[in-house]
Amino acid sequence: MIQQSNSSNSFDRISFYKEIYYKELDRKSSLNNEVTLQGTILVALLSGIFFLFTSTKSKILCVNTCFNIVILINIVLILVTGYYLFKSYYDFDNKGRKYHYLPKISDIEQYYVTCSQRSNSIEFESYLIDTLIVVADSHIEKNDHKTLLLTNSAKWMAWSFRLAAVIIVMFLLNTIIEPYISSKETLTTKKLNKNHVKQEQSDRSKFPAKSTLATNTTTTSITAAGPATTSSERDNRKRGQETIHH
Repeated sequence: MIQQSNSSNSFDRISFYKEIYYKELDRKSSLNNEVTLQGTILVALLSGIFFLFTSTKSKILCVNTCFNIVILINIVLILVTGYYLFKSYYDFDNKGRKYHYLPKISDIEQYYVTCSQRSNSIEFESYLIDTLIVVADSHIEKNDHKTLLLTNSAKWMAWSFRLAAVIIVMFLLNTIIEPYISSKETLTTKKLNKNHVKQEQSDRSKFPAKSTLATNTTTTSITAAGPATTSSERDNRKRGQETIHH
């Protein structure tokens, strides 16, 4: 009776450890799906930040500086998130994760036959229990480590989303205010141009006589120089003719 009770307890232990092992396999698959989901969200967040960075342009230097600083801080947060996320997928510190799995069914069957020949079923049950403990502990350890890293990446991603909300608010405010600033600068430029034109017209109206007098003087000097040059040429020709006759 004692042996039957112990045997019954052993089989219960096998069922218990087997259930834990399969639950850890399901947990591993779920964590891998979470890694994929977080990676997709992170890529989408980075794309949105890049779009806002290239689309936001302000003529105010202070606004551009503040916006660029916030963008830079958010990129740092995204890089930290990516570090924990990639490490959860591949533990590069330990050159990957090495899981222990159940041995081949043929190996288990061979060991069972060996134990049956020796009429020692308790040894085979102990073998199954030890094997299930090793493989279940392996998955529990690796899944716990991956869960910790995914928790850290989710925490940093949450901060990235908070800062992304600030960037969106700054982008919307700039989109609303920028047309008003541009129109105001356009009106100021038009006023300056009108004032400049009026100033030039007033300057021309104040000094018309000087310019006209200078033009008349230049024309008279040119006209006077023309006939004088012509009469001198005629005298030279006459002298040349008289020399020839002599």
